[in-house]
Amino acid sequence: MRIRFIILIIVSAVITGCGLRMENENPDASEIITEKIRSIDDVGDYELNEPLLELMEAAADDEILMFTYMGDEREFAYAFTGEVLDVYYGTLWFISRDGVVPIEIPRHNNRSVTEYFWSIDGAFVLDSQKFIVLELYFTTGSSSLVFGIKDNNWYMYDELIYGGNIRVIDEDTIYIFHSTFDAGFDKTDGFGTGRTGKWYYLYWNNGFREYGGIEITESQFLLFNGADIILNEMRANEYVVREIIYRANGIININYGREDDSWQSNYYLEIRYNGNSVVINSDGDGYYLAALSDEIAVYPEFIPPIAYEPW
Repeated sequence: MRIRFIILIIVSAVITGCGLRMENENPDASEIITEKIRSIDDVGDYELNEPLLELMEAAADDEILMFTYMGDEREFAYAFTGEVLDVYYGTLWFISRDGVVPIEIPRHNNRSVTEYFWSIDGAFVLDSQKFIVLELYFTTGSSSLVFGIKDNNWYMYDELIYGGNIRVIDEDTIYIFHSTFDAGFDKTDGFGTGRTGKWYYLYWNNGFREYGGIEITESQFLLFNGADIILNEMRANEYVVREIIYRANGIININYGREDDSWQSNYYLEIRYNGNSVVINSDGDGYYLAALSDEIAVYPEFIPPIAYEPW
């Protein structure tokens, strides 16, 4: 059987870009620690005759599209077999010295999610643990399934994480990308339209957590130096401020736009607060939610900026 697959190797590397990034969006690529993915053609004699790989080759009827070692001594592995259509179609496997086991992925929202994926090659290290990520395919976006090793067996992280393209900077700073149709809202038919993409903010604390946001008032926002300039500029351009969302990671999101009887346009600002001051970091189409994955979100209390020490 002809084998065409990728082997994932975790390294500390600096990259100069990342897929799915949009103009003016975080994260800062110069800070990202990410995986190095090499095709088998680049690997050469990368111990391709090791027992785990031989077990997978013997069990696979379909093409092996991904293979990655796990464990301190590479005593476990994950593999994905199938075919590449517009998305990846196939089966995830767990391999150990005891054999090869196909993994049945649970259903999500009463839909089968066992076969179609945007990507199969995500991987990262957190808390000295290596994880792999399969990004589930949905027409209007994606969700991430995270797999690791526990008690010498495979396991899937309990919570399904909405979004994809996970990027790890450190345990306090993890980005996940969300794509949806929210650039505008047609009031006549009740549908959102215009695909947008935004980064949301996670961290690791014995599991994934999200920096959830709380809505604050304009009066609270104006406690920050520079906030008045931002709001005055928006009003001068006849924009309506809809929500100001405050998060504990130094981020404030403002959702704003224009509307008439039939149409609503949506835009956002990503603002960073540093000590007593705020500065616009990025902007774009669409709007921010208070949390992308409410099941893992942690919501802050508003701390007036006078209490902050500058970074």
